[in-house]
Amino acid sequence: MVLSAVVGAAAVAVPVAVSTLVPTDPPEDPTAGVLDAAAAGVTAVLGYRSDTVDPDVARAQTHLTGDFLTYYRDVADSTVVPGARARGLTSTATVSARSLVSATESEAVTLLFVDQTVTGRDLPEPQTSSTSLRVRLGRVDGQWLISALDPI
Repeated sequence: MVLSAVVGAAAVAVPVAVSTLVPTDPPEDPTAGVLDAAAAGVTAVLGYRSDTVDPDVARAQTHLTGDFLTYYRDVADSTVVPGARARGLTSTATVSARSLVSATESEAVTLLFVDQTVTGRDLPEPQTSSTSLRVRLGRVDGQWLISALDPI
């Protein structure tokens, strides 16, 4: 009788103890989404169409932060927008491969391999190029934004 009471108490106590010790949700990865943010940002920065260049540039800026945002604004205003309009340029970029180099909760470095194609009224055929980019990102208000983009 004592043995059955002990076994019965253990049968109730063990599941209760285990359920309170095992977390129900795994901890959130602070670097989750960094590769997607890098790829989305790079394709936005390198992609535009002559007929939608202003909203394309505005959209690209939402992926950027800090000095790189300032630099991009200057280049877009002085080169990208006027060139796209005057020459009817369209640029598309696709990320063919990506890797996380390093990351903390607030900063990350990624490596992206990017293929870019540019067409225009004065280009007899599409101009294609492939490049490797080191993309640095910072976490701003919970969102990964590009703070530097360097060809390797």
